[in-house]
Amino acid sequence: MKHLIATLLIFLTASLTISARQVMTLLNGEEIEVEIVSIGTGAISYKKASNPDGPTYTVSRDKVFFIIHDDGTKEVITPLDQQASTQASTTTTPGSYGASPMGVDAPAIPEKNYFPRISFYPRASVGFHATPSGYKDEYDIDWGGLSWSFDLNVLFPSSNTSAWSAGIGLAGLGGDMNMLYVIKDEHYKEKMGNFSTMYLTIPVQYWYKGCDWFMFGFGNRFEFLLSQKMEGEKIEDAFRGFRDALTLDAIFSLGNLDLGAQLLFNFSSALKGENLDWSPTIGMSFTAGYRF
Repeated sequence: MKHLIATLLIFLTASLTISARQVMTLLNGEEIEVEIVSIGTGAISYKKASNPDGPTYTVSRDKVFFIIHDDGTKEVITPLDQQASTQASTTTTPGSYGASPMGVDAPAIPEKNYFPRISFYPRASVGFHATPSGYKDEYDIDWGGLSWSFDLNVLFPSSNTSAWSAGIGLAGLGGDMNMLYVIKDEHYKEKMGNFSTMYLTIPVQYWYKGCDWFMFGFGNRFEFLLSQKMEGEKIEDAFRGFRDALTLDAIFSLGNLDLGAQLLFNFSSALKGENLDWSPTIGMSFTAGYRF
């Protein structure tokens, strides 16, 4: 009789532990058919139902959502609101590893670095410029034509998404210069000749790149007059020796290749002359650059 009672006790104990087959659902959604060995305050021990005679495994309680026992009852181990509260109190720094809302350790996604280092950045542009001028009371000078530039720049990162560039280069302007005047309410246009200039330039620019394919820039071009000619012949100075032009760039990026457009505004006088009222320069160019 004693042996029978002992056998019954052993059977009942086994049915509450190893013999109990349950389904354990983790917070990451994974379901495991198990035979629970023990449920402790910090961890749960179990054997896989497919290998009840195999090794005993343990899992932290805070990784287990709930367990469905063999009698169909559901025991919640870690409520979702408790897990969310735990995650909210955990500070994750860029590049470190933190738990996802479902309890799975995963790396934090770092901010993309578009300017990872100091780099060489040559750029070239070609476009059109115009220099309308007010001269005396009855005359105007109109000059416009081809413009070009070539710069050797260096990019200096200031953050993951912004950088400064500075360099040195050459720029040229060329086109017909015309005198516009009015006689007895009749408008006349007289060609003065084909004028060309060349400048030594020092471009300084700020760049912002907020996504893979677009970049915006603005800055200054400090321009020092090197030469000026009329119909190929050197002439007396007609253009000022220094210009300070503002630039705005809209760039589309294909990897490290940058293609886009540039607007240039020089609001100061470009031409010399006692009776010259104003002579700004406005230009629009297509640009190309490569970030090495």
